[in-house]
This record gives sequence, structure tokens and C-alpha cells, in this order.
Amino acid sequence: MISRIIGITPIADMMETFDKEAQRRPDKARQAGYPNYQGASPHWQPQSGADQMSGIPLDSVLKPLPSPMMISGVSAPTLRAFAEEFAKRGVEPMQAPIGTTTELGADDIQTGSPVAGVLMTGDFQFAGVGTVTWREGDQVLAFGHPFFASGDDNMPMAPAETITVIQALPGSFKLSNVGPVVGTIYQDRLTAIAGEVGTPPSMTDVSFHITGPGTAERTFTSQLYQSRQWSGLIAATALLESLNNTMEASAEQTFYVHIKMDVAGYGPVGFDRVATGPSGAFRTAFSFLNDYDLLLNNPFGMAEVQSIAVEIKIVDEWVRSSLYSIQILSGELRPGDDLELAVTLNNYLEERTRHRFAIPIPAGTSGEKLTVFVGDAGAADNLDREGILNTADSLGGIINYLRAERSNHRLYVKLLRESKGLNVNGRRLGELPASVRALLDSDRSPTPVTDNRSVTLWETSLEVPGVFDGEYTLPARIR
Repeated sequence: MISRIIGITPIADMMETFDKEAQRRPDKARQAGYPNYQGASPHWQPQSGADQMSGIPLDSVLKPLPSPMMISGVSAPTLRAFAEEFAKRGVEPMQAPIGTTTELGADDIQTGSPVAGVLMTGDFQFAGVGTVTWREGDQVLAFGHPFFASGDDNMPMAPAETITVIQALPGSFKLSNVGPVVGTIYQDRLTAIAGEVGTPPSMTDVSFHITGPGTAERTFTSQLYQSRQWSGLIAATALLESLNNTMEASAEQTFYVHIKMDVAGYGPVGFDRVATGPSGAFRTAFSFLNDYDLLLNNPFGMAEVQSIAVEIKIVDEWVRSSLYSIQILSGELRPGDDLELAVTLNNYLEERTRHRFAIPIPAGTSGEKLTVFVGDAGAADNLDREGILNTADSLGGIINYLRAERSNHRLYVKLLRESKGLNVNGRRLGELPASVRALLDSDRSPTPVTDNRSVTLWETSLEVPGVFDGEYTLPARIR
């Protein structure tokens, strides 16, 4: 007769986790000697009715609880800012001091010992710790419940040691030290996680370098788990914490942020951001989250981001500008003339500044009504990038789209013509010869295209101190 303890996952159910990996990688399963690569071992088969209690399936009344995500090095305000994003992923993170130790190694992952799934390690740490249920050779079963129930996975695995158990009403958790990464968790299922001690998975090197008055120069470094679900959110959380960490010298600060991401096979992708005001840091981190998620979650495959380097420069004041007025100074205009434009800016706690631009009127525009646009990065992107993302037919197209993103500390001046251009594979094309347009716009085109409503005939930009926002357009009639 088999007796069961309610709330304890049977080992037979956990062993089935190996079947999932065997289905995904049958050749590796045979080489590694997974116990279940041809189906569950008869030794571990549950007895008939063992999963029943009074005729009611246990899984209808008991549900496995995932391991808590423990986070160290991140403040409560930063976690609150991203609480909704964590909740969307079904996780309520816990602040807990996670220690590191170099005294643990692969041999310390044994039956009954703690083991960690590592999402980020270094100055910022994100991990979940549970107990090893079974180890044979390099194969490991642990937890007896899911971490995230993410299914097929490639999560770094590390030995751990439990200092104490913290009992709390929201959920008890283990206060732990985590050792170096020594293997991979390749399955995260409802009944268990399964992993292999050996070569660790690839991780993303992340660094945040901070300079500025009133604060010592600092650098935070970490390694990040490569995951569609988690990489963007964890990196954005670390970015916001790096920004929040600088808010010591002055209540009014402006952050100049440059982000460089090295994408395998595509080279660097760079972003410039300026953050100012009470919510500026969060907007910068959230914008980065959206861009990173686009690299990870798209129809063409997850980009392998090899490294992320963030440079943060701080100024102890709010620096921002807004559009006050624009004015066309020229009289009658003809092709070949320059349109003289004056732009006046409001500057925070400073006098207004006036800037002049000479916009060349191109040939072939006689009798037309053109449009002069002056605006911030978001407004200029809305003009140029409308519909572009829908035309991307490869990961390269997604990267083209991201590389075209403008900086929010520049003012953009454009001369526009109402005309139909085309958006092709993440790029915006202007007016095309009729034959080329007909080919791209036909059913024979190998890539999707969309129309754009205007074509940029000329563009320039002006770097302004701090953040710039505002937009305005004026008509320009050409004789």
C-alpha cells in the first residue's frame, strides 16, 4: 500500500520532466542517460488511483506554488515602479539579501542540498532557491514545484546554501548564499525543474557606469539570464536602480543615458536618452524595456544580446526645453531658394533662445504646398516610423527599426511633401519610380510593404541641453 503526504510532489511525477527534455532533444537524452528518455521508468510508475483522494483529482484542489523570485541590490521604490510588469508575469518579487560565495561548486549540488536558478548575478542579483530532490551523474531534479513554469528553458544553475528560513504571511522564503553558475536548468515544469551540471549557458554581460558632480564615479556589473520573458524586465529594473542610486546630491537632476547593446550577428544597437523631472528615470527605463522586449519577442526569433553597456552622466539640475514658437521669415519661395525659419525655445529657469535654419527648397516642387515640421524625437518618429514595424520580415528589419529611433535631447526640423512612399523591412523609402513602386507593392513582392503619407525632402536636427518636447507644423507654398 502506498501512502502519500499531501502537498509533496511524488518522484514519479517529477521524473516525467525528463520526458519533456527527451522529446525536445532525443539525441542528447540518450547520450546524457536521462532516466526517462523512453518513457517513465517502471520503478517510478504511480499506482492506480494514487493521484486520487475520495475520487477528486488532487490537482483540482492543490496547486504547486512557484519559488519566490528573490532580489538583492534593488530598492523598494524601484520594485514598486515595475510591480505591474512583474505581476503580468505572475510574480511578486521579494527583497532579500542574497549572499555570494566561491566556496561552493558543482559537487555541492546533491540530493537534499539547496540549488538556485539564477536570473542575474553580480551587483544586482535575481534568483530562486529550492531543494535538490534527486541527482544521478550530471542530471538533477529539484524543487518539486515550478520556478516560473516556463517549460523548455536555458537558465543558469548554481549551488546554494541556506542561512535561515524567513517566515512571513505573504510567503516564507530561504535566506541563502548562491555560488557560481555551474550548469543549466533546461526544464521548468509544474512538478519540478530539471537541470544538468556542466557547461553554463550563455549570459549577457551588463555594466552601468555612472559619473557626475556630487557622487563618486561608480560602476555596477552583472551577468543576465537570456530569456524572452525576463531579460528585458530585469535589465530595465537594474537600469532604474542605477539611476535611482544617483539621487543623492540634488533633488533636481538630469541624466544623460547612452545604451549600447551588442547583438550577435548584427553588431551594436545604440540608444540615447535624457531623463529629467520626477518620472524621467522611470520613463527612460521603461522605454529601454520596450526596445529590449522587441529584440526578444518578435516573429523572427529571439536576438542574442551578448552585452549591454550603459553610460550615465548626471547634472545636478533640471535641464529641459520646450517649443515656444516657429516662424517662416522668407517671403515668396521658389525651387532653389532657402526657406528661412526661426525657432524660439522655452528653457527651464533660463531665458528663451532663438535658433535659425535655412531649409533648401528642392527642384520639382513648383506649385506645391509643402509642410515645415519642428518637433521632438517622438513626434518625428511618429511621422517616419508609422507602419514600418509591420513591414519587418527578419530580425534585421527589427534592428533597422530600432536603429532609426531618435534622441529626446534633439530638436528635429523637416521639410515634408504629401506623397506616398513605402515602408520596406523596417526602413522608410521615399518617392520611388513608378516601376519600382509597382514591383514592391505587387503580390510578387517577397517582403511586406506599407504606405506612408508623407515624404521627408530635407531634415536636420539641433542638440539642445536636456530634454526637448513639443511639435508644430506650418505650410509653405512654393511658386
